[in-house]
Amino acid sequence: MSLTLAHEIARGGLLANATQSSLVSRNISNVDNPNAARKYAHTISSEIGVRLGTISNAVSTRLLESVLSSSAKHSELSSMSAALERLGAVVNDPELGVSPAAMLTEMQKALYAAAADPSNESLLRNVVSAANNVAYTLQDAAKLVAQVRKEANTDLAEATRQLGSLLKDFEDTNNAIVSGTVIGRDVTDQIDRRNMLLREISGLIDIHPTTRSNNDMVLFTANGTTLFETVPRAITFDNAPLSPGQPGGLLTIDGVPYSGAAATRIGGKIGGLLQIRDDVSISFGRQIDEIARGLITAFAESDQSGTPTLPSIAGLFTWAGGPTLPPGGTVLDGIAMSIQVNPNADPSQGGVLARIRDGGIGDPSEPDYVYNAGGGAGFSQRLRDLAAAMSETQAFDPATGLSSSKSLLALATESGGWIEARRSNTSERLADREVLGERALNAWQGQVGISLDEEMTSLMAIERSYQATARLISTVDQMFQSILRATGAL
Repeated sequence: MSLTLAHEIARGGLLANATQSSLVSRNISNVDNPNAARKYAHTISSEIGVRLGTISNAVSTRLLESVLSSSAKHSELSSMSAALERLGAVVNDPELGVSPAAMLTEMQKALYAAAADPSNESLLRNVVSAANNVAYTLQDAAKLVAQVRKEANTDLAEATRQLGSLLKDFEDTNNAIVSGTVIGRDVTDQIDRRNMLLREISGLIDIHPTTRSNNDMVLFTANGTTLFETVPRAITFDNAPLSPGQPGGLLTIDGVPYSGAAATRIGGKIGGLLQIRDDVSISFGRQIDEIARGLITAFAESDQSGTPTLPSIAGLFTWAGGPTLPPGGTVLDGIAMSIQVNPNADPSQGGVLARIRDGGIGDPSEPDYVYNAGGGAGFSQRLRDLAAAMSETQAFDPATGLSSSKSLLALATESGGWIEARRSNTSERLADREVLGERALNAWQGQVGISLDEEMTSLMAIERSYQATARLISTVDQMFQSILRATGAL
């Protein structure tokens, strides 16, 4: 080996050591960065020693996909769990007795108590008080559903805006990676940033990334809709006012609409919010509306004349469309918002208390709606009939997601169980997903993340290599000195 070749080998070793030392320093500075992957340089051996080629990130595509999927599912369940916790407040702790089912039960008890002593005004006032509690409970439940839907719609608008902003950042970063790869520049830091953006995007929507030549990346939604290819695809959101029982404005990605049942295919926070706005809240709101409609129907008054000709009308409970009864067996979206105790039977509103016992609440000017035609103070049949009607089977709209034929009390109980089951199930799935997500992230960081111990070991190896190279340079220098002295050049 010539001295010149030995010098070149040593020189190449110094350059390689300098580059590797720089990479180790970069890795150590990113030890606590969960988005940073370990960087390393490819070594190339030749007749003139070792030199470093391209710089790369540690990569595990499958683990990255697992992290992204876990992030999307966690965000989806988290947004749903938070909304279901709020909707669950309608039922609250069963021991507190503030749910619609509990209020209806108290109403039935008050009716039976009044039927046992129909001339007792105090007991009749208890009926009015219980009726008001039922109406207020249903109104509050309907308002809560509307509020949860409105907040979900607002959050959807903001999440859609965030998605568009992240995709624009993703475009800039992806372009830098592609152009840098083409000219052979170190793009590892940009790849780390792109991975960070992928995790943030997956929190909003479930994505499936695909890498093409020159490190170019394409993003698809969970159902295959293109989200990004060279440039972000068009994303629009119709932030229109919501109507009770009806899906909200469409979210459109690359021309594909997402709303209602399609929300389950998009995932992430956006998918969870869509499910709350257009599925869970609508179903629960319709259950509240059907309880209100069934209540108005159960307490309706009919023509008591020998030859009935008058239509049945709303009695103790009425609504915005009263005194006409709502259509039977069909949900009337938003009816729970307007249900109230008929003022004609509420003394605090100028009504007559005895009408609860006697009838004639819906239209006091029409005597044919009066059940106690004789005016007896001991008349109790109407009170017993009203109490029994709450336990009689009615036809309900299957659009509620509940049984279509059961009693008013049973429907209210089933509704409470329905929302509680959804809340509990989502909460349990979220807890499971948090564990799985943590495991996926730990696996990702264990495979491609930066370990301080490994970097310090690498640093010691670089130090030993530097010492060996330095000795080689020193030896070559000494040999050059000897030759120059022998030739008289020194």
